[in-house]
Amino acid sequence: MLNIIFTAYNPLPYGPLILAVSLVIILSVILSFIFRRKDKTDKGFVMLYYKLSYRRKLIRDIWTSPIILLILSLAFRLANIQPATEIIIYVIAIIGLGTQVIYHYIMWKKHEENR
Repeated sequence: MLNIIFTAYNPLPYGPLILAVSLVIILSVILSFIFRRKDKTDKGFVMLYYKLSYRRKLIRDIWTSPIILLILSLAFRLANIQPATEIIIYVIAIIGLGTQVIYHYIMWKKHEENR
Protein backbone atom coordinates (compact mmCIF):
# COMPACT_ATOMS: atom_id res chain seq x y z
CA MET A 1 0.00 0.00 0.00
CA LEU A 2 2.76 2.46 0.94
CA ASN A 3 4.56 1.61 -2.29
CA ILE A 4 1.55 2.70 -4.33
CA ILE A 5 1.38 6.06 -2.56
CA PHE A 6 5.01 6.93 -3.27
CA THR A 7 5.02 5.76 -6.90
CA ALA A 8 1.74 7.41 -7.92
CA TYR A 9 1.96 10.29 -10.36
CA ASN A 10 1.64 13.62 -8.59
CA PRO A 11 0.96 16.45 -11.00
CA LEU A 12 2.57 19.80 -10.43
CA PRO A 13 0.33 22.10 -8.36
CA TYR A 14 -0.48 24.88 -10.80
CA GLY A 15 -1.97 27.35 -8.30
CA PRO A 16 1.26 28.18 -6.43
CA LEU A 17 3.21 28.10 -9.70
CA ILE A 18 0.90 30.64 -11.35
CA LEU A 19 1.04 32.83 -8.23
CA ALA A 20 4.85 32.76 -8.13
CA VAL A 21 5.19 33.59 -11.84
CA SER A 22 2.64 36.39 -11.51
CA LEU A 23 4.52 37.93 -8.57
CA VAL A 24 7.81 37.80 -10.47
CA ILE A 25 6.25 39.50 -13.49
CA ILE A 26 4.61 42.20 -11.34
CA LEU A 27 7.89 42.87 -9.49
CA SER A 28 9.75 43.03 -12.80
CA VAL A 29 7.33 45.61 -14.22
CA ILE A 30 7.52 47.73 -11.06
CA LEU A 31 11.35 47.71 -11.01
CA SER A 32 11.56 48.53 -14.71
CA PHE A 33 9.36 51.60 -14.17
CA ILE A 34 11.38 52.70 -11.13
CA PHE A 35 14.73 52.50 -12.98
CA ARG A 36 13.44 53.67 -16.38
CA ARG A 37 15.00 57.14 -16.49
CA LYS A 38 17.94 56.55 -14.10
CA ASP A 39 21.59 56.39 -15.11
CA LYS A 40 22.75 52.92 -16.09
CA THR A 41 25.99 51.35 -14.84
CA ASP A 42 28.50 50.05 -17.38
CA LYS A 43 31.38 49.24 -15.00
CA GLY A 44 31.65 47.51 -11.65
CA PHE A 45 29.32 45.15 -9.84
CA VAL A 46 25.57 45.81 -9.88
CA MET A 47 23.11 43.45 -8.23
CA LEU A 48 19.94 44.78 -9.85
CA TYR A 49 19.52 43.93 -13.52
CA TYR A 50 17.55 47.13 -14.11
CA LYS A 51 20.52 49.35 -13.24
CA LEU A 52 22.67 47.83 -16.02
CA SER A 53 23.41 49.34 -19.40
CA TYR A 54 22.31 47.42 -22.49
CA ARG A 55 25.86 46.17 -23.02
CA ARG A 56 26.02 44.79 -19.48
CA LYS A 57 22.52 43.30 -19.82
CA LEU A 58 23.69 41.53 -22.97
CA ILE A 59 26.72 40.11 -21.18
CA ARG A 60 24.62 38.99 -18.23
CA ASP A 61 22.04 37.39 -20.53
CA ILE A 62 24.72 35.44 -22.39
CA TRP A 63 26.27 33.90 -19.29
CA THR A 64 23.02 33.28 -17.40
CA SER A 65 21.15 31.61 -20.28
CA PRO A 66 22.91 28.22 -19.88
CA ILE A 67 22.33 28.40 -16.12
CA ILE A 68 18.61 29.00 -16.66
CA LEU A 69 18.39 26.04 -19.05
CA LEU A 70 20.24 23.84 -16.56
CA ILE A 71 17.86 24.83 -13.75
CA LEU A 72 14.91 24.09 -16.04
CA SER A 73 16.37 20.67 -16.79
CA LEU A 74 16.79 19.88 -13.10
CA ALA A 75 13.26 21.07 -12.33
CA PHE A 76 11.86 18.82 -15.08
CA ARG A 77 13.69 15.80 -13.68
CA LEU A 78 12.40 16.45 -10.17
CA ALA A 79 8.82 17.16 -11.25
CA ASN A 80 8.41 14.20 -13.66
CA ILE A 81 7.07 16.39 -16.43
CA GLN A 82 6.13 14.66 -19.68
CA PRO A 83 8.74 14.85 -22.46
CA ALA A 84 6.41 16.65 -24.88
CA THR A 85 5.80 19.37 -22.28
CA GLU A 86 9.54 19.62 -21.63
CA ILE A 87 10.27 20.17 -25.30
CA ILE A 88 7.61 22.87 -25.59
CA ILE A 89 8.96 24.71 -22.53
CA TYR A 90 12.59 24.38 -23.77
CA VAL A 91 11.61 25.85 -27.16
CA ILE A 92 9.75 28.74 -25.50
CA ALA A 93 12.70 29.38 -23.16
CA ILE A 94 15.27 29.30 -25.96
CA ILE A 95 13.18 31.61 -28.15
CA GLY A 96 12.65 33.98 -25.21
CA LEU A 97 16.30 34.03 -24.20
CA GLY A 98 17.44 34.41 -27.80
CA THR A 99 15.03 37.28 -28.38
CA GLN A 100 16.27 39.00 -25.24
CA VAL A 101 19.92 38.67 -26.32
CA ILE A 102 19.15 40.02 -29.80
CA TYR A 103 17.11 42.93 -28.37
CA HIS A 104 19.87 43.94 -25.95
CA TYR A 105 22.47 43.74 -28.72
CA ILE A 106 20.40 45.98 -31.01
CA MET A 107 19.71 48.49 -28.23
CA TRP A 108 23.38 48.51 -27.20
CA LYS A 109 24.46 49.34 -30.75
CA LYS A 110 21.71 51.98 -31.05
CA HIS A 111 22.76 53.71 -27.81
CA GLU A 112 26.43 53.45 -28.81
CA GLU A 113 25.68 55.33 -32.06
CA ASN A 114 23.82 58.08 -30.17
CA ARG A 115 26.81 58.91 -27.97
